[in-house]
Amino acid sequence: QKQYGKQQTTPNDDLQFEFIFCVDNSGSMSGKKIREALNTLVILIETFHRLEWKFGVVRFGAEQKILKPLGHESMYSTVSTTSSTQSVQQAAIARGQYILESFTTDEKTLPATALKQIATNKDLYGTQIKPNVKRYIVMITDGISSQDETDMYTNQLRQANADLYVVCIIPEKPKDDDAKFSNEYKQFAIEHERKANDFIRRIAPERNRLIETGQLDNLTKEVVNDLFHMIEQSIVLYTSRPVDPSKISMALSTNDGLKFHPMIPFVLSDVKDITLWGHGAIPYIGQFYVNDAQEKLKQQTFQQQINMNFTSDSDEYIKHFDETLDALEKSYSNLELHDAVLAQTDRILQQTEQQFDEYISELVRAMEDYVLPAYKPTQSLPDTRGSRLYIPGIVKFICTQGQYNRIYLNQIGSQKPEYRIALLLDQSVSMTGPTYFASVDILLSMCAALNRIGIEDFNVLTFGRRVELIKSYKQKYDRSFIHHLTNSLKIDGETTLLCDAIFAATELLQQQASYNNNHGPMFIFALTDGYDKRGSFIQTVIAYAEQRSVTVIGIGVGLEATGVSLAFNDWIIAQNPRLLSDALINWSNEQSNGEKPYESPYIDKTTDFQGEDGKKYSTTDDVWNEEMKTHFDAITQSTKRTIDLTFSNNTHSSPLTVEICFVMDCTGSMGRWIAACKQHIKAIADGIQKEMKEKYDKDSVLRMAFVAYRDYGDSNRFDVIDFHQTPNLAPVEAKIASQQASGGADECEDVQGGFDKALKLSWTKDKSSRAAQILVWVADAPGHTPFCSGGTAGDSHPGGLPDVPRMETLVEEIKNRGYFLLLSDFTANVQAMLRNIEAIFQRDGKQNQVKRVKLNNADTSTLLKEVMQQVNTIIASEFM
Repeated sequence: QKQYGKQQTTPNDDLQFEFIFCVDNSGSMSGKKIREALNTLVILIETFHRLEWKFGVVRFGAEQKILKPLGHESMYSTVSTTSSTQSVQQAAIARGQYILESFTTDEKTLPATALKQIATNKDLYGTQIKPNVKRYIVMITDGISSQDETDMYTNQLRQANADLYVVCIIPEKPKDDDAKFSNEYKQFAIEHERKANDFIRRIAPERNRLIETGQLDNLTKEVVNDLFHMIEQSIVLYTSRPVDPSKISMALSTNDGLKFHPMIPFVLSDVKDITLWGHGAIPYIGQFYVNDAQEKLKQQTFQQQINMNFTSDSDEYIKHFDETLDALEKSYSNLELHDAVLAQTDRILQQTEQQFDEYISELVRAMEDYVLPAYKPTQSLPDTRGSRLYIPGIVKFICTQGQYNRIYLNQIGSQKPEYRIALLLDQSVSMTGPTYFASVDILLSMCAALNRIGIEDFNVLTFGRRVELIKSYKQKYDRSFIHHLTNSLKIDGETTLLCDAIFAATELLQQQASYNNNHGPMFIFALTDGYDKRGSFIQTVIAYAEQRSVTVIGIGVGLEATGVSLAFNDWIIAQNPRLLSDALINWSNEQSNGEKPYESPYIDKTTDFQGEDGKKYSTTDDVWNEEMKTHFDAITQSTKRTIDLTFSNNTHSSPLTVEICFVMDCTGSMGRWIAACKQHIKAIADGIQKEMKEKYDKDSVLRMAFVAYRDYGDSNRFDVIDFHQTPNLAPVEAKIASQQASGGADECEDVQGGFDKALKLSWTKDKSSRAAQILVWVADAPGHTPFCSGGTAGDSHPGGLPDVPRMETLVEEIKNRGYFLLLSDFTANVQAMLRNIEAIFQRDGKQNQVKRVKLNNADTSTLLKEVMQQVNTIIASEFM
């Protein structure tokens, strides 16, 4: 609606916007967070699609994935998928569906890495920015990332020439007296908010918002409001900038004062067979709306005050008029030379009329009886009585001295319709999808219906980034026309020349009278969504047409064409295209209840806003704040059904799998630590699952295993139990409880053997469901070989053990599998081994996969605290 509050009279665009929507795919975004984030994303995508703004979509996590490159690609265009689980029929899905289904919420949070890809990738902002373009990045996240250095963000934003707007979802802040939250959670929520505030204010100081999980219903409203003010501010700054006067004078001399793009003929460049127009089945729903007669009168009264002068444009149009029609006529004549092609087109014409026979019949009824009734008699007869003088009869009366007395002319015979009609089809990018499919269906049906009621000299134009004449009043409704029309059907560019098309049609209809003596009423039927970049200038163009006795009717088909009610005085919106005939009848009879499709169901036109429970509200903000859920569902019902269907898939709602294997030295010196493991293993399992549920609102599946090792030559060298899953961890607990500290001859133990046994367990290998896989090593002695002992400890096997791999090989395998390795650190003689293991991870930049667990040799209870803290840190930083 704001778009129609401004007026731009020149056909050139001013400030243009480009947006990249960047959504967090981390594990903690699962559930309601990702649902509401994608609801917001869908609303923004649909809005920008109608505004014909370029936008892209990026999913960020461990893998930065471009779900839609920057551009005008339709959400209905197909995207090839590579999933091996999909059948051939599922290999290509609509881009909108692809975007929704691509969010798995199982990765970690790496926002700076996402910005780097946006800034450098040529499919996003990795190209040079134009002077009249404003770029924004909209990031929706819930996590505090390890990437917290301000320069990491400012450098990438500078390279992308973009401004960043960050929405951070934080845990609900409990009140001091709220008993349902633990003190630990309260401290966590306060600390999270503090860090989030610090983070977003450093990287996006002027454009940020915190949303608590308890207020997620307001997410869409808050984001839309923020973006509206950002865009409005950008427009104000752009329009108030200093402009070089020489550029203004140059632009004026180039345009020569003209306000419209020219109408060009659609000329076939290549004559070949055409195929029958068709598209997939669309389950249309909804009702129809027509303009209110009183509102129309008010609008026309206002338009009469508009100062319009299109003399130069009209002169320019007439100057090239004959040239345009001759070029189109030549294209039709050239097509007539291709008999074989036209024979095929003949069959297509018949199939088209059969395909839309129901539409055509209904439109014939509506046009014949209501919209375009027959009124002109087909014959005239001289008579002695009447109201219209017959000039030849008067001459005869004089010459015969009164003997011939038939000096009147009475019209008799069946009446016929005589109208000058132009049909316009919007082919701009905002029409893509069901609206365009239905509009083409209606256009083909209207052409056939006009032909059936005897109006063959109608005109057909298409418009997008150009205005093209497909059929003028000189061409018939026949196979040549169908061939031209079918070839012209394509989405055409990233702007909408609706004003230009209406002006061209107005001039064309006025010229028609001089060709075939057709002085009938003039109508323009524009099949469009009503969105024109020049805003309220369309009101001026419509007023110009109506001053020349042209009735301009905007026809919106489908659920996405509500803009016609803003742009036109006379308009029809048929959400279900099969209701168009009834809508035309109501429009002709001026029957309307005054409703518009975008009005809130809560609006009370007389006093206040009223909710479903009868409660009244004084402002729309009250409705948003207190009835957001119901209000949002009423407006975006189909959107939420799509998202709910998407997230019924287990991929998006499945809990995170956490696999922990304890590898423990059970030789004689480890008695106290074995006892600590027996005591705390259940508390560790319960604490991990509680932490995930309480802090991140995410369920988890915990699997645990245990490997006991001693030394080479010990009778009970290994004791192993494979993974068991919650709640059935009792076998693992029993295995740990059965351990006794024994064995171990020299200072070094069989650490390699313990790792080797652990790697042979049944770890999850399905990469489609990412798992947090953690190996916890608890020991007070290093392994054999100098790599572990540093060459100083007592080692009976410095060359390694004969039946296990070397430590370097085992650590490489752990690193390459992506396992996290927690290494206990509470004795001095393991330091060389820890440093050497860490060096292997650091060489490949994977140092985040290995961590030391600092334990207190005098206090074995630190095992519980430190292991839980490290495991939770890994889950939070790498999977949330």
